[in-house]
Amino acid sequence: MAVILRPGRNEEGWSRDVRCEGEDDSPGCGALIRVTKDDLFAYKFGETALLCPCCGMRVLIDEPFTDLPSEQTWRDTHPDPQQEAEEETRRAQATVYHGC
Repeated sequence: MAVILRPGRNEEGWSRDVRCEGEDDSPGCGALIRVTKDDLFAYKFGETALLCPCCGMRVLIDEPFTDLPSEQTWRDTHPDPQQEAEEETRRAQATVYHGC
């Protein structure tokens, strides 16, 4: 019988860094993105994908998952990542103190 010598970490909160390399013939923007499972959705032919928050392109990754939502379901429950990033940039710029 196997005995746990030291407990491992909980895999629920994993993250991974991926580069936006686009999809098919589109090269992507090259942004480095830290993603979690919540950022991923099932794409055609069982592939795993995410939307790049920098350019909005679909990015395919090599992580196989079986319990991901479809792209449409994911879009229905998540804000547009590119629009959200733009709004965050505008908020950050609005809070910068410019002095007199």
